Amino acid sequence: MSADARGATTAAGPARRAVAPLGRMLLTQARSEIRTRWRIPAFSVTIVALPVLFFTFFGLPYVKQTLPNGTNLGAYLVASFAAYSVGSVMVFGFGIGVSTERGLKVDVFTRTESSPTPDIVELNEHVRVINLKAGPP
Repeated sequence: MSADARGATTAAGPARRAVAPLGRMLLTQARSEIRTRWRIPAFSVTIVALPVLFFTFFGLPYVKQTLPNGTNLGAYLVASFAAYSVGSVMVFGFGIGVSTERGLKVDVFTRTESSPTPDIVELNEHVRVINLKAGPP
């Protein structure tokens, strides 16, 4: 017997639940991020062009060489520059998040009948509380 779509256990053993295709999801997310950031020179030059340029200058002359332990030096350099590029994407994404957060301002609206506090209270440069005068709820 086989399992049904709900993942019920059958005579054949425990049922396997359907798993989303992780590889396809990651590829779609990567494509989306690249399309979103491609027109920003800080992204396209430093994260895409520099690793290619570095490999052209420092990797291509050693593509066919092999290290004493049998590792292909060209493959090793490609992996190194790819790791640099991935790390740069993470740092770039973190920087975008921080700068976006700094640009956000939050207004918290409260309803009050009478309050000794002023109508607008600035908690910090990004957050303020606005007391709205209103009758009983």
